[in-house]
Amino acid sequence: MPLNCCRCEALPLDYVNSASSLDLHRFNWLSNDAEIGALPMERWNHLVDAQNPETAERSTLLHWTLGCLCFRE
Repeated sequence: MPLNCCRCEALPLDYVNSASSLDLHRFNWLSNDAEIGALPMERWNHLVDAQNPETAERSTLLHWTLGCLCFRE
C-alpha cells in the first residue's frame, strides 16, 4: 500500500505500536475517508482471478483477493 508520508503525521510510532490492527486497517487514524486516494485499476490494482487476465501483464500490482498467494505451476 503506497502512503504519502507527508500526510501520515497522525501515525506516530507510539500509535502504530499500540493501535489494534483493526484500527490501522480501517484507517481510523485519518480524519475522514476523503483522505483515502485511489489507484487506477488498469495499472496498479489488478484483481487476480477476478478480472481479465490480459490486464495482469500491464499491472504493477497484483492483488490476491480470493485466498492466499499461490502459483498455478
